[in-house]
Amino acid sequence: MIMEIVSIMLGILILLVTEGGFFQEGLRNIANVLVDLPSLIIILVFTVPVLIRNGVWKDFKRAFFLLKKGYACHLSELKRTQDVLEMLQRQVFCAGIVAMLLLPLQLEVKRRIIDFMELDEDMEET
Repeated sequence: MIMEIVSIMLGILILLVTEGGFFQEGLRNIANVLVDLPSLIIILVFTVPVLIRNGVWKDFKRAFFLLKKGYACHLSELKRTQDVLEMLQRQVFCAGIVAMLLLPLQLEVKRRIIDFMELDEDMEET
């Protein structure tokens, strides 16, 4: 999980260096290259209220807690978190922003679901 985020950040840095934007324009231009503030505001305005109104804000926050090795939850909670992340990816994608940061979270949730299912199979065999 961490390696995916590091590789994404490294790719962005390589892009900045090869395009010359990092060295020619200075550090002030990095924010303009990486963050489109109007798009970010639009996405937050359209996603956060939907998450809160539908009562899935806790499921979205759970995706970040899953990054901790010791965090445990039920399979049903993992499925709800997976559904919320897929919905947000579609919504963010439709808003014109690449869903780079949500993809690693979705990958972690799917990995946990597979681990949970393998654990259940092991329990049934004994």
